[in-house]
Amino acid sequence: MLIGLIACCRFEEFDIEASSNGNCEYDYVAFYDGPSTNSRLIGRYCGVTVPDPITTRTNQLTVNFKTDESVAKGGFMAIFTETHGKEVYQQ
Repeated sequence: MLIGLIACCRFEEFDIEASSNGNCEYDYVAFYDGPSTNSRLIGRYCGVTVPDPITTRTNQLTVNFKTDESVAKGGFMAIFTETHGKEVYQQ
């Protein structure tokens, strides 16, 4: 059986304030696999390293950008697309 559409995100640029301990406590962009921030967390990102492409398991993607407004960086540019999921065989 073929899973329906899934959401994809690919970053073109990425520059979000990073914290010294690496846990993205000041600024971050977080991605959730579903309709809200209560959905499964895919990842939380900050710094200057461009994250790998993000793919959901569902056809919904929630993006949450948080900033403390104290340090201004370049931000991020992302391209969002949809595609068909992988083929899954049931036994």
